[in-house]
Amino acid sequence: MKSNLSSNSSLKLDYLSKFISIFGWLLAIGFYSYSVLSYSVPSSADVSGGDYFKENLDSFKISMLALLFGFAGERISMVVADMAREKRQDNSHSELISAISSSAAIQYVGPSNSVRTELYKSILNSTSVKNTFLNVGGAPGISSAIENDICGIYEKFLSADNSNSWSDIISVNELHDFRHTRIFKNKSDACGEHRISVIKSTMPIINFIIIENSQTRFKEVYFGWVYDKAKTVTSVYKSSDQSIIDLFELHFDILWREKASETWSVDYSKDIHTRGPNRRFIVNKAGIWVNTLIGPNNNIVNHAVIRINFGKNGPLIEGVIIESGKIKHIRHVDFINSFDKTLIEYSELSNSGVSIGFCLYKFIKQRDGDIIKGYLVEPPSLSRSFIFGVRSGVNDVDFNNIEEVSGIIEGKKDLIESLVKKEIHLKSENDGSSI
Repeated sequence: MKSNLSSNSSLKLDYLSKFISIFGWLLAIGFYSYSVLSYSVPSSADVSGGDYFKENLDSFKISMLALLFGFAGERISMVVADMAREKRQDNSHSELISAISSSAAIQYVGPSNSVRTELYKSILNSTSVKNTFLNVGGAPGISSAIENDICGIYEKFLSADNSNSWSDIISVNELHDFRHTRIFKNKSDACGEHRISVIKSTMPIINFIIIENSQTRFKEVYFGWVYDKAKTVTSVYKSSDQSIIDLFELHFDILWREKASETWSVDYSKDIHTRGPNRRFIVNKAGIWVNTLIGPNNNIVNHAVIRINFGKNGPLIEGVIIESGKIKHIRHVDFINSFDKTLIEYSELSNSGVSIGFCLYKFIKQRDGDIIKGYLVEPPSLSRSFIFGVRSGVNDVDFNNIEEVSGIIEGKKDLIESLVKKEIHLKSENDGSSI
């Protein structure tokens, strides 16, 4: 049990990785600063009246460096905040481990892959469940068949009585594909309350579940699940000792109350895609989007369909841009991600030499659906064009089938145009300028 419960060395390594992350970002600033500032105008630009290009290149450099410093500052502040938050969690975790190690009121249940029958029975005889699913390794031990069984337990528990309450604490990587998106797919009847808290912590942690029956006053805690790709099966223990349960409940409350967490009660009368947090949290960037580029004069420049993918081979943005009947395929594998932004810097060969530019996407969660608001800066004018994007509503697309791509764009044109008009109106009201 000691090997499963000890986290001090993991925490030290985690802190070290965060310091390395900060140092890496500082190095990145230096590297990109050098590469951007040392960029020279191609000789061919001199031939084609490159004076205007030269004058505006400084503006591009300043904009690019400002973005890089902004991304780095955001990332560093997030790392520092993570360290403080995880220190609080680790103190609570250490106290919990110390109490468990010295207690005789702990019962071994069995390996994690064989305790489900007993656990399911306890859950269905309870009125309150507090569960953690802090998954730092992909939870490879949970097959789709087991996951379907677990979802069935959720449905039975929440349907049994409207006063039943189930609370989950999950890690941020689970937000867009957790069980609230899989259960009650056609649910319209009232059910018990299901609350979820999403935390950003990535520190290794023991997952546990506190089960209580308020009528019989029975309460117990099961613990020991550590989801890690290196170890898919761990030992699970349980206890009905009140002092042990109190420590687990205190630890649960510390995780639940974290300022950086997002907490909400799931509304199962909603579509599975709109059951997430009520206020802005984090947008799942992956998927197929329809973007529209708006020029400085509020004119529509082009439309595009792009796919953002974070696969095993690394991040990838690919797609098709359609402008005045012309087709352009794009593919980017080198870009920078932050909490809610993606920055793409690119260089392309053209008749006038090498052109550089950058594109910034900001992902925003709104009640009506996720959107992209951003801008594009590219030669020769280096003027800023604005980007508005919405989810395509399709799961796949063949970028070589232009008819299919055009159809996807056509299906979202009205929505995007309404967003653009709203943005133009707000901008003109504020300062009288274009977007």
